[in-house]
Amino acid sequence: MKNKTSRDLSFRPSSFAVWSRRDLMRTIGLAAALASTAFPIYAQTQQQKISKSEAKYQDKPNGNQRCQMCQHFQAPNQCELVEGGISPNGWCQHFKAKNT
Repeated sequence: MKNKTSRDLSFRPSSFAVWSRRDLMRTIGLAAALASTAFPIYAQTQQQKISKSEAKYQDKPNGNQRCQMCQHFQAPNQCELVEGGISPNGWCQHFKAKNT
């Protein structure tokens, strides 16, 4: 004989409409907990930028090579690799010409 206080979990309809409020809140809480743990992992996988001195950055072009012609340049004055603002007419050792 089954105890009246225990719940029979053998049959669980898949529709949200028949879920109890407790089950719904538990599911939402679990989803939120999983999402909050995934964000720091994602943030750690992002590439960290290097300093201007490490990149040997200069505010003037190197011949025909300048930041605005580089694949890493992000208008108006950012770089994917180098931290801080840069000049579109600057240059660093990580210059890689855009495919045109």
